[in-house]
Amino acid sequence: DSPLASLALYWAARCYALKGDRNQAISKFYDTVTKYPKGSKAAAALWEQGNLFIDMGDTPDARLALGKLIKDYPNSEEAGRARRRLTELDR
Repeated sequence: DSPLASLALYWAARCYALKGDRNQAISKFYDTVTKYPKGSKAAAALWEQGNLFIDMGDTPDARLALGKLIKDYPNSEEAGRARRRLTELDR
C-alpha cells in the first residue's frame, strides 16, 4: 500500500532485465502497469516491456505493448518513442 510500491515493482523489473531474466522482467513490467496504471512508471514499463519483446524476436507482443502505451499514455515521452519504434518494425 506504499506510494512507492509502483516504483519498487518497476525497478525490480529493470533489475531482472539487467540480469538477463527477460521473462521475469516482462512479468514485473506487466504487473507495474496492471496494478498501478496511474503510477509514474506505467508508460515506462510498457516501453521496457515492448523492447524486451523485440529483443526476444516477439514482434506481435512488442506491437501489443507499444500500441497499449500509445493508446493509454498518448502524451508521454515514451509514446513518442513507441510510435517511432513501431514505424521501424513496419520496415
